[in-house]
Amino acid sequence: MRTLLPLLTTGTVLLTMACDTSAQAPIIIPCNNDPIPDIYCYVDNDNHVWHWQSECGEPLVLQFNSGTLGPDMGDRLAIHDGPDTLGTPMVVLGGPETTELAGMVFVSTGAHLVMKMISNDTISCVSVDGFRDAWDWEWTVAANSGTAGIEGMLGERFTMYPNPVTRGSHLRLADLGNTAVDIRIMDIGGRTVYANTAATTTGTFMDIDLSGLQSGQYSVVLSTPAWVRSSKLQIMH
Repeated sequence: MRTLLPLLTTGTVLLTMACDTSAQAPIIIPCNNDPIPDIYCYVDNDNHVWHWQSECGEPLVLQFNSGTLGPDMGDRLAIHDGPDTLGTPMVVLGGPETTELAGMVFVSTGAHLVMKMISNDTISCVSVDGFRDAWDWEWTVAANSGTAGIEGMLGERFTMYPNPVTRGSHLRLADLGNTAVDIRIMDIGGRTVYANTAATTTGTFMDIDLSGLQSGQYSVVLSTPAWVRSSKLQIMH
């Protein structure tokens, strides 16, 4: 069973993940090249960070081809849209049930993407006898020039306007087919200020009234069992 838990974690877990990685040398991803593959098998008491940077400044696409995150409250995988782990994560994966990573896709809004994982000493990739191949994390990272390249890889996208917004925000979901999409808006402290699940069809259009929210920076996160997309939102009254 695949579980997506955007920011639904305890303060302790988020504090553990909030270490500055800005000084870490990033992995440079060439633009308009074939996606770069990688593989990782996490161990007990693991604490690992990956920092990717697009060579041309275009957004990055992280796509999981396989992998499992163990059913343990102490194992977490966080994806950050930026050059460090100081801000609120785009999404935090993990929980009491096994999380299957295959098919998940994450797209940055800028040139940086950071992935951080932590685990405890109860169960890990290397401790699962006979099933390591199924637990290995295999992914690719690519930098495609322009939004057309990203949309061509994903087949799913959303546009949001106006941004900044003063009274309401129109959220357009396109090319999703018949899919249930979880929509969350979070403030800079990681608190969910809007949540809704919509059954979408191709070209679905939604109106979200944000008049009750204070001025400031927010994150809009859309998630399905297959992918997660995030975008920044500025509210001005």
